[in-house]
Amino acid sequence: MASRIEVVVAAFTLFAAATSASRARAEPLPPVPATAAATSPLPLVLELHTGWHDPLGTAGLSLVFDRSGRLSGGVGLGLERWSGASLPALGLFGRARLVQVGPFWLGATATLSRVHDEVDRLYYRQPRSYAGDNLLWSWEPGYRASAALGIEFDEGRWSARLEGGVGYLLNDPRCEYDNNFVRTEGCDSPDLPAAYRFQVQPGRVLPSATASLGYSFGLEAPSRTPAGKSPAMAFMLSLTSTLAPIAIGVGMRVANKKRSAEYDQASLAAVGAGIVIGPSVGHAYTGDYLRASGMALARTAGLLLFYLAIRADGSCEESPCKGSGPVVLGVTSLLAVSALVVYDIATAPLAARRANERNGLGALGVVPAITTGGPTPSRGLALAGRF
Repeated sequence: MASRIEVVVAAFTLFAAATSASRARAEPLPPVPATAAATSPLPLVLELHTGWHDPLGTAGLSLVFDRSGRLSGGVGLGLERWSGASLPALGLFGRARLVQVGPFWLGATATLSRVHDEVDRLYYRQPRSYAGDNLLWSWEPGYRASAALGIEFDEGRWSARLEGGVGYLLNDPRCEYDNNFVRTEGCDSPDLPAAYRFQVQPGRVLPSATASLGYSFGLEAPSRTPAGKSPAMAFMLSLTSTLAPIAIGVGMRVANKKRSAEYDQASLAAVGAGIVIGPSVGHAYTGDYLRASGMALARTAGLLLFYLAIRADGSCEESPCKGSGPVVLGVTSLLAVSALVVYDIATAPLAARRANERNGLGALGVVPAITTGGPTPSRGLALAGRF
């Protein structure tokens, strides 16, 4: 194994002898170069995001103008079409970075968007009648104002955001009422029972949660995080990014008393995001993007096999399927996914140490040094590292 060469990377003199007059003369400091963010020809970030009641729908793309300062803004496009004759969701947003905590930024986002939304409710009058009252409120389109608080992890080239907030649909909806005997349209229709003429219709106020991944086009995009990678930070990023979405998904499942299909899908999406993406966040923090994406794809494949095994097992008769291949495949894939989750979280600190060694930060220390720049040697200390 090749021996490591100790290189003195920075030195400073604590006490020195008198130097010559030419060295005593102060030299002007070199000009400070402009920051990469200010000189980058393309201070743009492309973001892919998904979420629950996101201002642009279940999934969308955003283009952000970001000079790495406190303020940024951009436009967004939803990836769902409401119908063949309508436009997808469109949005305009602004962001503010408020507080920095280590490699994280806490900030706020305000969004104005043009969306499509609808809410379907089934009510039963008391005493309960045989036929219920089915009501549909739809915004086609709806004009929505949203505000959210979020946390951003920015590694320079790549960034990730988690946001939670609330949205409000500004315009009035279209109403439909049907109880199998009377069918009417219009929120002011005389056939609509007075009990259902709400001032704030269901679905008009929307709590939201959004997760996004961004890529900067700035060719010299700087990293806002220190050069050294903390093993503890890598471990905590993987652990919390895994447990937090799973806890949110389980909480949504427990709180879903009415067994709404929409809430069930959102809870499964949150749990899936925690299992697939969460363990890889610590490895992305260390700069090992290939490893992070590869393990995420492996867990995605494992969950897909588990889902297909469940579907196959439920589609056949109980007696021939009990203990058959689909069950074995489902249990094996679930165990494999669990092992990959634990492995990625446990090895995140090792990834940080490897990154520090690649960047020459494996063994920094203060050592004594003697400088000979003047007429007499000077004693001092130096910051040394191994590369």
